[in-house]
Amino acid sequence: MITFLRQAGFAAVLLRFRIATSLSDGSNAGSYDIRDVTDIDATELLEFEEKFHMETMDARRSLQSCSQQTKQKAIYASFEFEPSLKDEPALDVIGDVYWDDIDDLRAFGGRGIFHAFPVGFGSGLPGGYFGPQATGAGSEDVEQVLFSLWDQKRYGEEGWLPALPVVGGDIEDCRTFSASDNPGRACCKRNCNDCSQSQTTGTQCKVFIPARSGTHLRLNAYRVDTDQSMAYEGTTWTGDVWQVDVWDVAAGRRYPVGRQLLAGASGSGIDRLSNFLEHIGCTPCDSFDQYTSRAGPWVLKTVSGAETRLVGASSKFTLENPPYICTNHAVESSAGPPFIEFSSGPSVPYLKGDGTWDKALYTCPEDQCNNPCDNPEDPKVMMLPCSDDPNTIFLGTKTCAWLNKQNRNAMCIKYASAECPDTCRGLCGCSDSPSTKFLDRKNKSKSCLWLTKKVKNLKHYCRKNQDAKVKCPGTCSEWCTFSK
Repeated sequence: MITFLRQAGFAAVLLRFRIATSLSDGSNAGSYDIRDVTDIDATELLEFEEKFHMETMDARRSLQSCSQQTKQKAIYASFEFEPSLKDEPALDVIGDVYWDDIDDLRAFGGRGIFHAFPVGFGSGLPGGYFGPQATGAGSEDVEQVLFSLWDQKRYGEEGWLPALPVVGGDIEDCRTFSASDNPGRACCKRNCNDCSQSQTTGTQCKVFIPARSGTHLRLNAYRVDTDQSMAYEGTTWTGDVWQVDVWDVAAGRRYPVGRQLLAGASGSGIDRLSNFLEHIGCTPCDSFDQYTSRAGPWVLKTVSGAETRLVGASSKFTLENPPYICTNHAVESSAGPPFIEFSSGPSVPYLKGDGTWDKALYTCPEDQCNNPCDNPEDPKVMMLPCSDDPNTIFLGTKTCAWLNKQNRNAMCIKYASAECPDTCRGLCGCSDSPSTKFLDRKNKSKSCLWLTKKVKNLKHYCRKNQDAKVKCPGTCSEWCTFSK
């Protein structure tokens, strides 16, 4: 039902006449954390003519004329839940992103778009965002998905609480591992988020996956553990651990994005969740067309166990024209709830008047069978169990566990599809956190890391200890190897 409504409603948007532009010297600026590169004043190399906003610019001239007043600006959407997230913080949320038509941006180098979910976990705690990017830099099969959190206050300040990377299992350490060179595999590290100083201000996690027109992604943020401890900068920090995954819905494949410990959090939940679409770098008006959409977000679970439902969406844009003359953008809900469509570029009409808006996008129906705003199925439930043995051998010495850490496509097509079928489908691997705790048979607290270091026969041990099997499933199946 949801897919049908979305396709029917958004068809009109995609039928708009598209004006083709080209850029012969598109720059390749690499991968971005969007907070590092957007909404930063660029030197104005040319003054726009007064009639600019009534005409289509030459793409080369556009790129030389970018400023805060002439760039494509971010568009925001807010959501209403019943009960509110302030009253009932969430433990598990999902939200969908559709790359409906992003072909135009491929000619523009490192410039592109970022679909992000800003997220907060309570007053006085780290916060940030997560979401996918698409750019013209490199291959459409290697596009970045981010999970970035900022510390509460700066290093050395009173009340400083860091967001810390939780590596191990299926999350690598970005200091020694290149996620862009290993698509589908995630890494995290302390990072200078939204700053140019050498001191880290938060943690960035990322994974690189395909981003093509027509792709449907599902983002999932959820709490995986509470009251865990990590040492950093001479202090032992205790907090809750949160994870973000991204799913390619059509392929049924999960990609971990990252895990982070929120210092100072205990029994935390998400109390703030919204959306924005932002162009990467200083992207001038009329650079490229993009048509993308969102569905949700939805709350799957709350801290108290109460049921929370999505009830509506709205958007506000307050930058007046003049001086902000780039108004060829729109946010709509032509498909109806729970969908929102974002569009911008030369084929999108300039807005009349001062270009601002404050509007409701949709209101979810009440007491309706097959309500379109009802929660989709939890993607973690949809994930089929892995039936491969990580120690199965192919090509003489290679194992399914080894294969899971490679760029699997070519290897699976040629050699491993029969021996490691679930590994080739992306169903296998380690999603355990090394710090996750369970109780042994003497009621003593142990961790998944302890299992890998101290237990010789993991399968036998886990058969005898149900709590270990539940809390550390990847470790018990011998898919996890932790470095520390």
